[in-house]
Amino acid sequence: MFSKKLKKTLSKTERMDSMKKSTSYSWNRAKTVLKLSKKPIEKGVSKTKEAGNKVIDRVKQNSFKIYDNRKEHVHKILSKDFKTSEKADIAVGYFSVEGWEKISSPINQYKVNEGSQCRLLLGMYGKDIKGKWWENKTIEKLVKKNIFQSPNDEERKIGKDTFNKEKAFENLISQLADKKVVIKAVTSDQLHAKVYLFYKKSTDKQPTSGLMGSSNLSKYGLEINQELNLHFRKKSILKEFSKWFNEIWDDKKSFDISGKIIDLYYNRYNISKTG
Repeated sequence: MFSKKLKKTLSKTERMDSMKKSTSYSWNRAKTVLKLSKKPIEKGVSKTKEAGNKVIDRVKQNSFKIYDNRKEHVHKILSKDFKTSEKADIAVGYFSVEGWEKISSPINQYKVNEGSQCRLLLGMYGKDIKGKWWENKTIEKLVKKNIFQSPNDEERKIGKDTFNKEKAFENLISQLADKKVVIKAVTSDQLHAKVYLFYKKSTDKQPTSGLMGSSNLSKYGLEINQELNLHFRKKSILKEFSKWFNEIWDDKKSFDISGKIIDLYYNRYNISKTG
């Protein structure tokens, strides 16, 4: 009887000691972990931030925003995209240096030898009739009319026209001469799209942001008219637009008119190319 009680007591004592040891070990382990866990915690926070940034990036990539010219001029978002890009593709029906000057200054920082370039498709030249598009002076007439157009006469009369057209032309011609900008005229069909695509890096195969809508690359399209445009970052949509753009750019009836614009500029202002 005594030995049974002693055995039971000892068993209870052993259990108590075991519990104390276990508790002591757990507490000491907890203190050690707390003392030495600064770096793991920092790493954990870093990983959490990284994961959070990835979520934000995914949201941005799938985000859409409508730009209503009455509330926010579309040239503001285009300028912002130009500043954060190393390459751009633009397809519009109409172009003017007034509109170009509003968004294109970041192109001056492009490094052509690293692949930075803005490709511009213009669709204001009409169809190529029987392969004689270059022969019938159409290009010269339309370049003069659409690219070398004068500022709005009414604005000039009331003193609102503060635009320095000559300086804007100098900038465009410099960009064309340096191959930072290449302009092609589309003659296969009448191009009337308005698409702006931007590549964050010059080595990127697909755009990282884009805008499409009703705004031509003109002062009125980017600032004055009641225009509506959609800005987007969704990869699948950007991929489709990039494919569409490249098909038209590579079409044999899309003619490079960069040199012609330079020649007409020098002739118009009686400037020597070597001077």
